[in-house]
Amino acid sequence: MIDITTEKIICVLLNYQEPITSSQIAKEIGMSSSTVKHNIRFVREFVESTGASLRSIPGKGFQIICNDVQHAELEKLSNDPRNQSYSFDFRKHYILNILFQRNSNYTIQIFADDLGVNRTVISKDLELIRDFLSYFDLHLLVIKNRGVTLHGDEFNKRQAIIFENNRSYEETEKTEAPVSLDIRIDQHFFHYFTHFYPHQDILTIQRMLQTAENTLNFNYNDVSFTQLIEYIALTLERIATGNIIHEPNILDKCRINKEQLLAAEDLINHALPSYSKQSMTHEYRCLAAQFALNGA
Repeated sequence: MIDITTEKIICVLLNYQEPITSSQIAKEIGMSSSTVKHNIRFVREFVESTGASLRSIPGKGFQIICNDVQHAELEKLSNDPRNQSYSFDFRKHYILNILFQRNSNYTIQIFADDLGVNRTVISKDLELIRDFLSYFDLHLLVIKNRGVTLHGDEFNKRQAIIFENNRSYEETEKTEAPVSLDIRIDQHFFHYFTHFYPHQDILTIQRMLQTAENTLNFNYNDVSFTQLIEYIALTLERIATGNIIHEPNILDKCRINKEQLLAAEDLINHALPSYSKQSMTHEYRCLAAQFALNGA
């Protein structure tokens, strides 16, 4: 999910054919120049994901270089109806997304600027979010001049991410699913998946899970199949961003057999061939435990 500040910066840049400075951008979107500078990296990442580029010209500012197709794709942002910062649930999901994905010492002021609310609102939100995270043995720290950071084991972070995403399941709209999608995945889940895991290919994960079923000589029911699809998607996404499970966790108590462990190893090694197998020990066991807990 693209954050609101990044979206606003892109919209301003699209309205200018010439370079524009961070100070000018800040004035147009009603935020500080430091907030704009803080988000430029994320602006560049999103712009480049469309094939366009963000040019930085010393003394002149920033400029998006794109063709008509890329411009139209980026321009869709300006029609995004996500101006819901009045809702605590929206702010909570936004703040958690930042902490889980970046955990980059966002300050209370930056959160306030991003969401268009005052610091008092964010401070109260963080207290409620701290209570939520405590259920997963995660700790939210607010350090003066350093920002807001999240501390805790990676396994617990993933549990919190899935719980928070699942809360929004009924809020997502149905969309047409590809005909090659496994019949155990309905349109509702397909839309949910593409909304929360936009960088993961559900068809690829589906094929990997079907291969695992062959190894296990077991076919999962609809609920278990979709739960495993999400678990695998989140696992691959977190590992790819450097967030690997290294610590013992509750799944270590789950009894697994050699077929389940082999299926887990094959799936992760196939999806992420460049990673050291030694560093994946807990990842293998956690996925194998998921195979076992879901019925295999």
